[in-house]
Amino acid sequence: MAKQQITSKQNEKLKELHWKIQQWKTQFQVIDDEILFLERLLNSSAFKSNTPNLFERLEDYKTKIEELKYNLKTIRNSISVHENSLGKILDVSENKNNQQYYQVHNQLNTDISNCYKNFQTLKSEIFNYTGTILIT
Repeated sequence: MAKQQITSKQNEKLKELHWKIQQWKTQFQVIDDEILFLERLLNSSAFKSNTPNLFERLEDYKTKIEELKYNLKTIRNSISVHENSLGKILDVSENKNNQQYYQVHNQLNTDISNCYKNFQTLKSEIFNYTGTILIT
């Protein structure tokens, strides 16, 4: 009976982890859409041409977006590996492996949170800058 309760608790925990992974993937899909918008904005001709250092600033933002996309790709690959590992956790007696999985999950959660914060900061910076130089 006790083993069944442990298995049930572990299954619930694994379901929670799987749900969190799905949330991460959805969050990244939204970021992809926003990045596409930002790239189109930065490549548009919607800005006042007499703005000092316009080209340099826009190029700097484009570079930062490329760096962000690389980081997103790296994290996505880690999420994929992590999600595949979730399917391999079947035996309750492998507590050590499960504990390692939870540690990886927590580290991924931290990495994703940091990446998301960096993206939000970059997006705000781009909007604050470009909003003041749009042709009206």
